[in-house]
Amino acid sequence: MDLEYTVTETVHRNRAGQIIRIDYQFEETITVETKSTLSSNTLRHQNKEKRSRTYDATVTREQYEVLQHNYAIH
Repeated sequence: MDLEYTVTETVHRNRAGQIIRIDYQFEETITVETKSTLSSNTLRHQNKEKRSRTYDATVTREQYEVLQHNYAIH
């Protein structure tokens, strides 16, 4: 089994150049190899199957500032 991840980050800025939102897209691809053998025959099958999943996440400036404030060292 092979596992691959791809992460795409899209940064959105306002006119002043300040980051206002960041979008993340995570794509997970798993390749599974299956083998089957028929006992009454010498015929063998080998299959590869790709399965993909996509996850999206967004962090706004407001969310980031709340997180930063909550985890700031005092």
